[in-house]
Formats: sequence, C-alpha cells, structure tokens
Amino acid sequence: MPVCQNCNYKWTYSETLKRSVFIGPNGAKCPDCNEKQYPTTRSRQKWGVLAGLIPVLMIIITGMILDFAWPVALFIALVAAILVITLLPFTFDLSNENEPLW
Repeated sequence: MPVCQNCNYKWTYSETLKRSVFIGPNGAKCPDCNEKQYPTTRSRQKWGVLAGLIPVLMIIITGMILDFAWPVALFIALVAAILVITLLPFTFDLSNENEPLW
C-alpha cells in the first residue's frame, strides 16, 4: 500500500482503491495530514498497462486465438478488468510532486 511522503501514513486498501481509480492530475489528499499526494510516473505507467492492455489482450486471445464465442470472450475480459481494478492499489506509489508521465 502507498505511504504518504509527508507524514508516512500508510493508506488502507479501501482508501487506496477509491483514490487510485478516481485520482486525476490534481492528486489526492492524504487521509491523515491532508497534504496533496500524486501518483508517481511509474505507478501511472503500470496502471496504463494493467487497465488498458490486459483486457484487450484477453479479448484477442479468447476471441481470436482460442476461438471462444464473443460473449464468452467479453465475459472473460470483464472478469480480467475487475481483477485489474482490485490489483491497482498494490501498484500505487505516491510522490509530493506531480511528475510528468514520460
């Protein structure tokens, strides 16, 4: 779980999940000290890979390569997307500054 860079407060899973899904370029306030925290560049890159690439790959693999019916492939992709969302808090790291994406 992420740790606030100002007060060393370790965020809980639920706090991290809420903020990791909806955090924007303006950052999120620490639940303990209310200081703005921003996701690190590396965290944002991990999110992009997890949230974008994995469900798309699941559709391609199950729908085209394994020749499953498209409804089954979409269901598997939905399950993969839910799994990715539940894993996002574990890839969440914080910074005091808003780092550029690249």
